Amino acid sequence: MKNHIYLCLIATSFVAFSSCLKKQNLDDSNLGPAINSDELLSKMSDSIGSYSWALVNKNEISSFTSISVIEENQVTKIYKQDLFVTDVVDTADSLTIDFLFNKQDYLNSQNSINSRPYGIIFTKEEGLIRQNITLSAVAAKNIKTQAEEPKPFFLNRAYEYFALQGCREENVTCHNLTTEASKMYLRPELASAKVCPDVNSCIIDIKKIRFDMLDGSVTTSDGKPVRTHLTFIVSPQLPFLSKVMKYCQRGLVEYNNRKILQENCLSVDSFSYGQED
Repeated sequence: MKNHIYLCLIATSFVAFSSCLKKQNLDDSNLGPAINSDELLSKMSDSIGSYSWALVNKNEISSFTSISVIEENQVTKIYKQDLFVTDVVDTADSLTIDFLFNKQDYLNSQNSINSRPYGIIFTKEEGLIRQNITLSAVAAKNIKTQAEEPKPFFLNRAYEYFALQGCREENVTCHNLTTEASKMYLRPELASAKVCPDVNSCIIDIKKIRFDMLDGSVTTSDGKPVRTHLTFIVSPQLPFLSKVMKYCQRGLVEYNNRKILQENCLSVDSFSYGQED
């Protein structure tokens, strides 16, 4: 499961770099006591607020861009994805969400996708109903899809994975959990009157969650467990598909007998609340 959720550190052709590793010594695997997985789930659940895929609205839109940053100074755009919710069907037994998605691949235009249909089905056994539930109460399991590969990437699914399962994987420990609250201004064209009665002065709450993950099932050339620094920025006031505003993985990749600092990030660029109840 984790191999599908991790953002792969991309092997790229590099020129020689001379900058130092900044902010963190990501080569250090002595991180002290592991954080409690239940504590991580509680912090991530509280940060994102009400959480249910049944909160997705028809005509909701979410767009993000993926970038890779090498040694903090070489930025490469990887791809841009747009998700459009075309229909939401909520019955007594299941919830079906239909999408169209676009993908603009900046590295290989032949991999770009335009208006590809995609659908997901959730069963009501998973508690996916329209009420004030939290991430810790709604682990989405056994999801059925209605499309072949390729599939869109959902920032929410990455958040769910690390909150519910990532730090519980065999040979994996997580450390150095921090959360930081702040505010963000929403442009009027993105704001919702249900969130901000005055859309011209819309300020929302955001939360940054950061922690380190050590994966002992994969080791470096010097025998250390692979260390990844994860960052999520979320807001409980954004439409469901954009509640996870940013997802980053930061780590070291080996290249020509050197360890190169690389960070991959997915960041929401634009969104729409769609047809709110």
